[in-house]
Parts: sequence; C-alpha cells; structure tokens
Amino acid sequence: MPVYKLYHKGERNQPNAQPNPEVKAQLAQILNKRISSNLIEQDTLERIIIDSGGLLRELIRITNECCRICLRLVRCQPENKYIKINQDILDEALNKFKLDFDSRIGVKNYEILKTTYEKNKPNDTKEQQFLDLLHGLYILEYRNHELWYDVHPIVTKVLQQKDII
Repeated sequence: MPVYKLYHKGERNQPNAQPNPEVKAQLAQILNKRISSNLIEQDTLERIIIDSGGLLRELIRITNECCRICLRLVRCQPENKYIKINQDILDEALNKFKLDFDSRIGVKNYEILKTTYEKNKPNDTKEQQFLDLLHGLYILEYRNHELWYDVHPIVTKVLQQKDII
C-alpha cells in the first residue's frame, strides 16, 4: 500500500512545517468518499490526515475508531442529532492508539526511534529491532528519489510525552 508523502524528508520535524497541499487534498478526497463531510469537522479531518503519516491504512484506521466513538455516543445519547467527529473524539481515538503503541515499545526501541526521527534513517536498516518497528508501523518508509524513514506521528507524540525527542 502506498505511503503518501505529506512532507518532504526532514520537514515534519521543523517548527511550522506545512504538509503538501496536493497530498492533503488527495487524502481528504479519499476520506470524503467514505464519510459525509457533514459528519466530520474540517479541522479534524485535516488533523486525521496529518496523524496518519500519509499511510492510507492509518487514515482509515483512525477514522474508523472515531466512527466507533461516535456510534457509542449515538447509542448513549439518541436524542442528540448533532454528533460528528470533532477534536474531542479524535483526541480520544488518538489516545487509544498512543496507549497501544506505548505499551509495546521497549526501552531498547527508544534509541532507534530517536535516531530515525532525527536523521530519517536508523543506524542499521537490517537490525531486527528496526525491522520489527517498521513492520509494526512505528516507523514509516517513504520512497521517492531516495529511501527514507520517519517515526509514525502518533509514536512521535508518545516520544515527546516521554521527553525522548
């Protein structure tokens, strides 16, 4: 499955980094074909796109979790006709994913994640721990004129909370 490059290599870590508008529009179009635009706030849709890291599977997975949360709210509050995916719902979904990622990151993985975040590549792409992180989507692989890596945006938040990056 392709990984859309929301940012050029190394840009995502920069302050005030802006995602590629064409890629963002493509991913928004994909989501809008699957969920009505009146069921999701526009700024929340944009944040889902950013937090997916450009990986289509993650885009759908995050949105699906938001829909599950909304469905639970609809069941608890059937009289509320204005439930839509907003920042609070997205925060709840992302927190679930952060906890899932965090519970499976070992102490030995922190250095690989930090190096990949800072240099867009690990010290050794053949190291089994790196490969496990790559296959577990903790690290995303981007291919264009060169091969480079970045830490999944949700994992980045975990590392920031722990003051690792």
